[in-house]
Amino acid sequence: MKIVIAMIVTFAVAVTTFALIRPTSEILTPSVTNNVITTQSNNVETNKVPVNVKRIKVNDNDIITLFGEVDEVSALVLIKAINEHQNSKELFLLLDSPGGSVFAGLTIITAMEASKVPINTVVTGLCASMCAMIHQHGVKRLMFDRATLMFHPASGGLGGTLEQMETRVNYISNVVKKMNERVAERSGLTFDEFKKMYLVEKWIDARDAVRDKFADGLVYIPMQIKIEGFVPEEHLKKMNIELK
Repeated sequence: MKIVIAMIVTFAVAVTTFALIRPTSEILTPSVTNNVITTQSNNVETNKVPVNVKRIKVNDNDIITLFGEVDEVSALVLIKAINEHQNSKELFLLLDSPGGSVFAGLTIITAMEASKVPINTVVTGLCASMCAMIHQHGVKRLMFDRATLMFHPASGGLGGTLEQMETRVNYISNVVKKMNERVAERSGLTFDEFKKMYLVEKWIDARDAVRDKFADGLVYIPMQIKIEGFVPEEHLKKMNIELK
């Protein structure tokens, strides 16, 4: 008898509505000095901690992106981009993703760590679940002001015999634990403190992420991005990538 085992492990988040509303009584006044944007407010609490956003001028050739779900296709595209930019002085990986596959994310992290060129991660919008883990492995972990990080426990499904499922659960738990230990270490937390923090879900905006050491600074990168529709399979074909 054959037993077919299906295993899907994802860090996924379904966001139906997500809005950040600033009180109308708070008026922001930005000023720019030496490429640092300082945002002040007439709100007393906000004025206690001026927000410094560093404006970074980056060559478009030094920008790579991960927009959308973390899966096998996006991982292959991103890894190819990393390999093709090994002559740069440093790379900036822009992130806006709800998360996705743990294993696809791990291949991206491995490519980032193996890169001869330092790769800085930059959250431009929502960076949730597995994408948040990718962000935490950047040489510099940067964020646009008002961007969002989200951490939560791994979730997924298993099939097979009880013994097979137990083996896989133990393996996956060990993989996720090692990732979380790395994130906790960089933020100055113990593993147990970090695990308790995201017990259900942990949403963190950019300013709080810097305060809590999940980000190294706030930045803004002026860039020209041409948005056009594409079919992933056709895009991969143009890049000479074959999915088997």
